[in-house]
Amino acid sequence: MTEKVLGGFGAVAVTVFVGVQIFLYVGGISYQEQCVTDQGHIAKSWSFTRFAPVPYLFRPDDPGCIVHTGTRVALNALGVAKYSDATASTIAERAVKQANPSADDAYWAKLNGDVADYGNRNEHVHDVNEALRSVDTFLGQLASLSPPAKYAQARAALVAALRQVDEHGKAMREAAQAGDSAAFERAKSTVTPDAQKVQQAMEQLNLAHAAG
Repeated sequence: MTEKVLGGFGAVAVTVFVGVQIFLYVGGISYQEQCVTDQGHIAKSWSFTRFAPVPYLFRPDDPGCIVHTGTRVALNALGVAKYSDATASTIAERAVKQANPSADDAYWAKLNGDVADYGNRNEHVHDVNEALRSVDTFLGQLASLSPPAKYAQARAALVAALRQVDEHGKAMREAAQAGDSAAFERAKSTVTPDAQKVQQAMEQLNLAHAAG
């Protein structure tokens, strides 16, 4: 009887061991790539290095993407070794570190990543609080970058426009909380002009970049 039990445990152990090996092997030849599209969104895709002699060794490498092994993706889904999904900002940061470009090009790449993330967040905004958090995040990102001289004026205009968005957004929130419909409508009337100022500042940045 004991021999049968031990034999059963042995069979289970072998099955588990083989399963783990298959999991690690497949996880080591499959890769999830999170890449920035031309529209600034993040697209996820999978690739496989089926004929790689050593799993985990021949990882795809693209400066426009962040790559995770299949094993890491599976563990993340289980709540182990968690990571945050890539953003345009994190991918731009990685690309700059790999390419080591000029200060102008590095700033432009990081700025574009931050702008893309701002636009992506705003596509999913459902209330004033979410909008204010998005603006605050963008302002923080801009503050962390030191603009080359040719971008300084346009960058200052963008910061000023975003601060107006923040100020008027807070006025809308306070009016809504106070039940002051007249004040809410006054603050609401600034939304389109504020958005236009942000757009104009971004166009100034594009012109500064195009000027070389």
